[in-house]
Amino acid sequence: MVALATPSDFTRFGRAFQGDKDTAQRISPITYVDVDSTQFLLMHCKGDRTVPYSQSTILLEKLQAAKVPATLMTIEGQSHAFWNGTSPTAAKSLADAIAFFNKTLKNTRPTSTDK
Repeated sequence: MVALATPSDFTRFGRAFQGDKDTAQRISPITYVDVDSTQFLLMHCKGDRTVPYSQSTILLEKLQAAKVPATLMTIEGQSHAFWNGTSPTAAKSLADAIAFFNKTLKNTRPTSTDK
């Protein structure tokens, strides 16, 4: 899983769900993190004004507590959608995501006994 500046805990994300904590929890990705979760590469900018950087640190802590391999790459000097366009930052983000997938998905083809 590659997560780019993603909300992870809607109980701590803005005012949209303040009156409905149950819904906020049900739609929060951190609610579903457990030992069986897949590996994560998180990328986020500390200065993100759309999705706070803390959303990635919250998710990272939850993944680490569940013993799920996870890495947070901090993108410096960019805005929320750092992965868009043709900038060097966008190109590097894409290259990092591809490298992550190549590493984590290598040799994971199902065998004839897998269903």
